[in-house]
This record gives sequence, C-alpha cells and structure tokens, in this order.
Amino acid sequence: MPHRDWRIRIHEYFGVSTQILWDTVQGNLPSLVPSLESVIKLEAS
Repeated sequence: MPHRDWRIRIHEYFGVSTQILWDTVQGNLPSLVPSLESVIKLEAS
C-alpha cells in the first residue's frame, strides 16, 4: 500500500475548515479508491 501522509489537518480550533476538507476530498481521496476497493473485495470474500 502506498505511503499516506495522515498528518493532513482539516480541523480548525472551532470547527472544520470546509476548504481544507474539500481540497483533501478532491486531491487525496481519489488515490485511495484502488486500496479501498481491494479491502472491500477482501472483506466480501
């Protein structure tokens, strides 16, 4: 599995930064899809 930088910060002191959250969804989540699909297939079998 490729290395992921889990230190991505999405929280501000009083809430969630919607801009950082959206940037994460758009920029980081798509690269996780293949790994997630593999896990789902393994769990389903």
